[in-house]
Amino acid sequence: MKGIVHIRVDDRLIHGQVATRWVSHFNANRIMVIDDAVAANEGRENAAAQCSPGRLQHLYSLF
Repeated sequence: MKGIVHIRVDDRLIHGQVATRWVSHFNANRIMVIDDAVAANEGRENAAAQCSPGRLQHLYSLF
């Protein structure tokens, strides 16, 4: 799949297996986490980054 694909995932689907399959299916190279609590807490950013494949770029932002 070419181009930019945006997928909004709510907290019911945030799960390692779901994320891993979607990253693989869409050949993603970036995960954007738009969450005030995560962006404001370095520990939560690190936890989110550790749960995804190492080849991905991670961006954290406030909504």
